[in-house]
Amino acid sequence: MAYAVTRNVLKSGDTIYYINTVSRIPGEKSKRKTVMVEKYSANSLRSLGEQDPEAYVNRRADELREMSRKVVRTMNYQVDFGLGLSLSGEGDLRVSDDCRNLGFAAYSRLYHRLELDEFVNNWRRYLDCEFNINVIFQHLLYSRCLWPASKKSTWEHKGRFFGDTGYGLQDVYRSMDSLLKWRTDLLRHLDAKVKEKFGRRDTVVFYDVTNYYFERDEADDENGLRAKGPCKEHRPEPIIQMGLFMDELSIPITYELFRGNTNDCETLPEAMDNSIIDFSDSRKIVVADKGMMSYYNIMKIRDARNGYVISQSIRKSDSQTKEFALSCEGWEHTLDGNGNVVSMIKERTIPRRASTYGDVDDKKHSGTYNERQVFIWSKKYSDRAKREGRLVPLRVRRLQAGGGREVRRLLPHLHQRRRGRGRIEGQSRQAVQPRILPGLGRVPGAQPCGAGLGDSGHLRRAVEDRGDVQGDQDGDAVLEAGVPQQAGQDTGPFPDMLHLAGPGTAA
Repeated sequence: MAYAVTRNVLKSGDTIYYINTVSRIPGEKSKRKTVMVEKYSANSLRSLGEQDPEAYVNRRADELREMSRKVVRTMNYQVDFGLGLSLSGEGDLRVSDDCRNLGFAAYSRLYHRLELDEFVNNWRRYLDCEFNINVIFQHLLYSRCLWPASKKSTWEHKGRFFGDTGYGLQDVYRSMDSLLKWRTDLLRHLDAKVKEKFGRRDTVVFYDVTNYYFERDEADDENGLRAKGPCKEHRPEPIIQMGLFMDELSIPITYELFRGNTNDCETLPEAMDNSIIDFSDSRKIVVADKGMMSYYNIMKIRDARNGYVISQSIRKSDSQTKEFALSCEGWEHTLDGNGNVVSMIKERTIPRRASTYGDVDDKKHSGTYNERQVFIWSKKYSDRAKREGRLVPLRVRRLQAGGGREVRRLLPHLHQRRRGRGRIEGQSRQAVQPRILPGLGRVPGAQPCGAGLGDSGHLRRAVEDRGDVQGDQDGDAVLEAGVPQQAGQDTGPFPDMLHLAGPGTAA
């Protein structure tokens, strides 16, 4: 419902102003319902001292709009506390559709505070459809927060919510096309409202990549997004990569979708170009993990005169960096109550030389900028890495003793042939091999085993690739190596390293 001002000029010269409420008639494509709320005469207003009657009527309409936003609507309902609720095998409440959910009220409050209802209603005016996309969008959001499920399951249980639920399953599917067309404008609207209502600051933005899979065997063609790639859950089904930007309070800003076989580090440049965030408008600092550590990504960030904080594995660094990290000099220690070292940190600033191509002359330009590197060591992280590292020989022996069945149970991503699926992309079982991680040796005394895994070195790499040895999802296992030691201090893995570069002139 909205307020509108109309006027009518009489033959006598007087002007009559009307303040009306305008609302959409359910089921009608173009008809609107208009109800007069207040009526004013220009001559009467002038006699009361109003020099500009039209400005007065407009101010009054604004007051009515503000009052309507503050109106608290109530409804009468009866709660039966004697109603028994049972738990399913998955731990979810089996709630009858005769019940009504009240928990969505908190999400509804946030939905209207962000003015998403106004956004959707303004856009759906131009659609030739009989269903209310605003209602469908709300139910999809509330169900995603309360009972994550498919669109079909959400529609089947729409009766849990109060209000209009008279839409069909096909209406839900048809609304997806419209919501996709509004995607960019919706993200911009949300970003603007979060800044306005909650004071968002996007000086520091975090970026990471995840993926989600689909219950199907075949991937899309080259124009689709679903493709087989390195799934975070080591599943053989097709996946889609999603890059997400978040602010310093971990509130999402925007996202981009990529084909499932896209490498993580290749998503950042395209995500920056297509993002609603204007990286050239103000100085920003991009924070990412070691998966985004590439020369091109750093140049992409520096070219827009922004800064970055990116982690990097010391194992993959050059010899000078390793020598500096393992040196006993320059460390600042943090001690616990007993005087034991719990963490260490040191840093250095080194010059970096970078090259890029100009936008005007297309020539290569080189320059130097300073990069601040921070090295961190944590005893807690070191103890966990060593503890999990000692479990590898045990898992190897367990796999050897259990045979192929145990291998299939612990390493399902190595066996692509499953019931009703068949071999993937024509590969045989022996051809499906785990990734070989550099720098990892064989398990002493281990013997070869079957299931197409090859020797025990491949088996250990497979166990570590699954994540049983401390490391990131990209299979970057931690090396056991010497670190700077004090008297009586144990040896742990390499420290971590962060690359930091503040906003400045790009090379």
